[in-house]
Amino acid sequence: MRDMFKSLAFIAGTILLCLFAGRVSPTYAAIPITLTTPSGMCQFQATKVTAVANVFAAEGAWGPGCPGYVVPTPPGSVDCAAAKPPAGLTRLARVAVSGVSLDATKLAAIYGAWPGLAGPKTFVIPRSTYLALEFTVPEGTSPQALHKFASLFTGTSATFSMSVSTCPGDFRSLAQQAKGCGLSGNSEGNLGTVVDYVGGNRCNLHAGQRYYLNVVHAPLGVASSSSCKASTCSATIKNGPGQ
Repeated sequence: MRDMFKSLAFIAGTILLCLFAGRVSPTYAAIPITLTTPSGMCQFQATKVTAVANVFAAEGAWGPGCPGYVVPTPPGSVDCAAAKPPAGLTRLARVAVSGVSLDATKLAAIYGAWPGLAGPKTFVIPRSTYLALEFTVPEGTSPQALHKFASLFTGTSATFSMSVSTCPGDFRSLAQQAKGCGLSGNSEGNLGTVVDYVGGNRCNLHAGQRYYLNVVHAPLGVASSSSCKASTCSATIKNGPGQ
């Protein structure tokens, strides 16, 4: 049965397909191979092709619909079960900003849809609570687009920390945060981000991915040790699109 594959095996996380030369020659190694499975059609993507005794073997990975396919983890995402905030910290549903109660779950309700409008906002955060403002970097955002969240010193408030994470309430230590994605216990500082660029020291965001701007009056890694000694403390954060 020349023109038909002879065997299929899964070895050490890769797939070995023994196919006839006309089907998986090195010329066609980059082209997905359509397979028929009990659940329907799927594709195998070859990454390496070798020939032994006129039989061509291809190593690669299952595609969607194939029996061994594993849905990839979105870039930059973390295990949110491991990034849960300490017991006793409660996520705010509403927050006072300049005397107005606003939705405390969406960045768009505060600054507008990401990257949002430039300018500072002062949040009044009750002790033992935290902010987790959800936003999504739109598909099609230009690579290397810059943005920053800046903590501003007001002279009256306790220090606070920020993180940008795929998990709400991610206050793990700086060492556990993605590169550049945390700012711990600062009165004043910048948390700079960049889209789809791994160079430099900014927090690398990915177009199409959902994130949270997390804010708490405590150092990262010890979020239960509040720096807020009153019933409420303020946190002033400047949104900086293009900065």
